[in-house]
Amino acid sequence: YRMALYYEKINDTLEMDKHLAFVIANGKNHHTAQRAKDKFHNLVKIEDFVKKADEVNVMDAEVSEKDEPLAIETDESEPDNEAESSVNEDDGQDD
Repeated sequence: YRMALYYEKINDTLEMDKHLAFVIANGKNHHTAQRAKDKFHNLVKIEDFVKKADEVNVMDAEVSEKDEPLAIETDESEPDNEAESSVNEDDGQDD
């Protein structure tokens, strides 16, 4: 939709209609699709700009099956000595 507004500013109505047709075809009842219908000049067919369901998103294609979330290894057998050391740091005596 933003690209259509850009082409509207530079008076390229055909390119504007291409972008608006894509928004209308794929936007359903989204507010940008409704606004695109107001600006559309019928220079192109909306049906030509419908996004196909079998198109793969680039981000989806990069994820492989071997990618798994990293497990955080913790060793709970060690006692928490941090609390004890902070108590012993200041014994209250000035030298």
